[in-house]
Amino acid sequence: MASLSGTGPGNVAATGVFTIPTMKRSNFPAHLAASTEMSSSMLGNIIPPSGIVILTYGILNELFPDRMTMSSWMILAYGVGLWFFLQRLVTLWILCKVYKVEPVPKEELPKFKASFAKGWPALILPLLIFLPLFSDAQFGDFLVSRLGEDGSAAFSSSVLMFTPALAGSYALIIGRKGLPQNKINFRNLMDMAKDSIMKVVPIGVTIYMAYSISQTFVGLQMEEVVREWILSFGFNLPAIIILLPLLFMVLGMVLPGSAQIAILGGAMITVFATLGGDPILFASLLPAMTGALEGMTPPLALGLYVAMGIAGSGFKETTISALIWIFAHILLTIILLTGILPILGL
Repeated sequence: MASLSGTGPGNVAATGVFTIPTMKRSNFPAHLAASTEMSSSMLGNIIPPSGIVILTYGILNELFPDRMTMSSWMILAYGVGLWFFLQRLVTLWILCKVYKVEPVPKEELPKFKASFAKGWPALILPLLIFLPLFSDAQFGDFLVSRLGEDGSAAFSSSVLMFTPALAGSYALIIGRKGLPQNKINFRNLMDMAKDSIMKVVPIGVTIYMAYSISQTFVGLQMEEVVREWILSFGFNLPAIIILLPLLFMVLGMVLPGSAQIAILGGAMITVFATLGGDPILFASLLPAMTGALEGMTPPLALGLYVAMGIAGSGFKETTISALIWIFAHILLTIILLTGILPILGL
């Protein structure tokens, strides 16, 4: 869902209605079910097509033009998302042992063969999104040799245009049985657009306004002011690697991730680069430090509140449970910022 919807709270609402009741039937306490759903769903702000991922690329490209194509950036974002997926998998395994979670009752498990026969077409959809981006990112030299620099750049832009259209068309084809009269026609498409426009437009406007704010800060050279202010404290790179994720965690309690990146993203990227760090590495982790934590850290914590409502859990115990996921998330962020772990696409 994270690689399809691009929004953490939206993922909670879409998947939590069936994952949380399933967890509770498997001996998950309500607060653990809520915090697990919240943490997993916030991968939506890390994995493309998250708007925060695209916003961060825009800021990085302003500071370091032509260092990375959009397709390569998307592959890198998938690489970052893979590490956070594995972190959540390990954390959940440990929590299941602590809380003595039981398996889902066998009578509730469908047969794999029947499930695969029914659902295999949907498994192709993520590949239709990932493979064109991966091909563009990995075969850049081949494309340049065949098409030239300008042709390769045009191809990269085209990939970003046709991939969503291709994925959307395929989704309509395999999902047509869910449409009235099982038909893909103008009326049905308009009804779908009418129902979803209130969800899509606010996200689009938020991304646009955040990017506009970031351009204003770039024009005012605010990143230079903030960079000099941070550097005046005399922090070295290891200290910055520890402090900046904690700073963004605190900011996530009150500011949306897009606003954090718009206001501070450019400055923090340049600070990291000035101290000898890899600016691309830091920028790739900004969505994890901002957008993901925004939905996890109270009092903002939109993803947490949606999960609490579905699970019927109390605020205090759910917040305490969420802290486990938050600190595990921060710890992995710090480790990745050191460059110790390899990241796909970097």
